[in-house]
Formats: sequence, structure tokens, C-alpha cells
Amino acid sequence: MKSNIFSKTRIVLLSLFAIVIVLTVQSLAQSGKDKPATMPVMTMLTAQDGNERVQAADEIGAIRSKIISDLLEIAQGPQEKLVLNGSKELAIVLLGKYRAIDATKLLVANITFRTPGKSMADTLESGYPCVTALATIGSHGLDAIILRLSDPATDVEMKLFATAFRLVDGDELAIIRAGLALKKAEGQKKKNLEQLVGLLKAKQWYLSTHFDIPAR
Repeated sequence: MKSNIFSKTRIVLLSLFAIVIVLTVQSLAQSGKDKPATMPVMTMLTAQDGNERVQAADEIGAIRSKIISDLLEIAQGPQEKLVLNGSKELAIVLLGKYRAIDATKLLVANITFRTPGKSMADTLESGYPCVTALATIGSHGLDAIILRLSDPATDVEMKLFATAFRLVDGDELAIIRAGLALKKAEGQKKKNLEQLVGLLKAKQWYLSTHFDIPAR
């Protein structure tokens, strides 16, 4: 009788042990699926060999440059009409996230580009991706705006430029930065910078709801 009991107990324990092994293997397999694959170049970046690390850094830089180049090409293309999250819009957003200084001239030139389908009730950041991208890039974006002010600009463009200034510097520093540029400016640039400083002081750095800029 005892022998039968021990035999049954042994079978139960072995069965439980087998179940534990199966569950463990499944768990490890699932965790492997959930974990994103590491790029080989990123593995090289943590290599023991210094030359490998330098090579990895160079390759990562080259990858970034290629991505920015491709994004610039897409951002210069047409935007699908009435399409949210279109290729042009997303390329602009990514140029900002990549801090692409080479894109600042393009972003300034397309400052009034409006996300198709966005209403004036939406936030500025979601409706005008070039403004957000310039603000994300930071001071280099504002430098590009100052260069652009050598040419005539519409009231809408000026308010969007002022918005970018405020997003980067805040109210007080934005006025100081624009004021310093004004001291060195002449002609059309001086006129535009005077308007920019006025907008910043009056805190008119966002579009009023009565403006209706068609998506382009």
C-alpha cells in the first residue's frame, strides 16, 4: 500500500515539475519576443575595442544623416489632401525630433503649412508642425527665422514666428533675443523685427481664431 502511495506521489511531483519547466520555457520565449532586437552597430558601440566603438559612432552618425536627408525630401513633397498623419506632416515632425539644423530653412519657408483636417480649435502644436519642429530644434530655428525676416512677411507668418520664439525662449528672453537682432537690423529686416518685438510684448504669439489659413 505504501509503495503505491509513494509511486503516485512521485508521478504527481514529476508531472508538476514538467509543467513548471514548460511554463518557464514559454515565459522565456515570450520575453525574447517582447524584447526589441538590438542593432549590431549599437552592440559595437559598447565593444571593448576602442576602434570598434569609434566605427560604431561614425556609422550611427551616417545613419542619422541619411534619415534626415530622406525626411527632407519627403517634407518638400506635396501633402495628401485631407489626410491626417500624412507623409509630409510626419516628416516635418521627425525633422524636429532629430534636431535637424539643415531643415530650418525649409521649416521657416513652410511655417504656415497646416495639418489637413485640423480645426482652429486644435492646439497650435498639432495644427502647425513647422512651428513645433522649429521650436524643438531650438536656437538654430530662431536664427533661421531672423534670416527670413530680411524679406516681407504676412501678419500670419509673423505671429507664427513669434510663437516659435516664445516656445523656445519664453516671454522675456524671446523679447531680448528679438531686440538684440533688431539693433543690428536695417531696412525690411528692421521693420519685421520691430513687428516681432511688438507681437512678443503684446503676447500676440498665437493665431486668433478668426484667422483661417487653408491647408496647403
